[in-house]
Amino acid sequence: MSGTAVVVGGGIAGLTAAVALGRIGWRVTVLEEAPVFCEAGAGLSVMRGGQRALGELGLLDRAREEGHPNRLGGVRRPDGAWLAEFPDGSWTAIGLHRRSLHGMLLDLAGGVAELLPGARVQRVVGGRPGGESAEVWWHADGVEHVVLADLVVGADGVRSITRDVVAPGAGASAMGYVAWRAVAQADLLGADDWAVWWGQGVEFAAQRIAPGRVSWHCLLSDGRGATRGDLAEAVSGWEGRVRGTLDATADLAVFRHDLREVRPLPSSLSAGRTVLIGDAAHALAPTLNQGANLALEDGVTLGGVLAGGASLPEALRRFDELRLCRCRRIATRSRWMLGLGAGWKGPGPARDLLVRLGGRWLPSATAVG
Repeated sequence: MSGTAVVVGGGIAGLTAAVALGRIGWRVTVLEEAPVFCEAGAGLSVMRGGQRALGELGLLDRAREEGHPNRLGGVRRPDGAWLAEFPDGSWTAIGLHRRSLHGMLLDLAGGVAELLPGARVQRVVGGRPGGESAEVWWHADGVEHVVLADLVVGADGVRSITRDVVAPGAGASAMGYVAWRAVAQADLLGADDWAVWWGQGVEFAAQRIAPGRVSWHCLLSDGRGATRGDLAEAVSGWEGRVRGTLDATADLAVFRHDLREVRPLPSSLSAGRTVLIGDAAHALAPTLNQGANLALEDGVTLGGVLAGGASLPEALRRFDELRLCRCRRIATRSRWMLGLGAGWKGPGPARDLLVRLGGRWLPSATAVG
């Protein structure tokens, strides 16, 4: 089937869906609130699921060229000693800057979709399969617009407006954690492509995204981490690679945000002529590095279920079958890993013993691609 689709949001999820739908004959319009299509942030990890999605889009080789192949060695204590070392090949990824991935998708989307920046969506009317079309109301340059569509794709992030149509009881809930992210202009990781450290109420993780460039994040719990000084204090006394990576990061390159998740997770990802993808559907903790991967998977899967001869309701039911359980499972595991890392409030030795005893199942718990 084919028709008209309006994608709300021009991030990784929205552009992936635009490419997937445009390639199967849909007339696609992407509404992006920002004045230009761009992506903020630091690095990300393209895991197995994300790599399969990029392969479907023909972008996997380009991602490998622009990124860096990474293997996660395991989890370390603040002094650098292993808590759990993973077997070789248990978790492999491509380290990539978010802007690089977004740029690849934007190049493709420009050829198959109408891209409208500066379009602030005000309201979505979900429509009814076999009946009235969906409606999207939006403003640009002080002018109100409305567009009718056979399908609305809500890719408008954790604070989604579109989600009110599909899952009005779900909202953006604060997780009680602060995330700091940046790219350091020096590579101090040594033999590790991707290193993770767990302290008392602190997680620090770093990965190579290009030769000489390391992306890192630091998660802090209990209201800590309001300033850059708080961040430095949280990892004072940690091994030199952590402190050196912070020192090699310019202040202007660092940004901070409060972690939010979608709670409760929607019982369905679609209603009427509207479907949710990416963070609008399942924003989650970053501990498994799966947010961008789920966005890629969602967009490609949506194109796949709509490519055949199924009706729209049948295709969206199939989308639920393929995506809902997987996204719930990854969200649950991400929360669980957050509790072991930045969220651990018990004695440090008790957590360390738990991780050592559980080291055999940590790779399977994290390798969800």
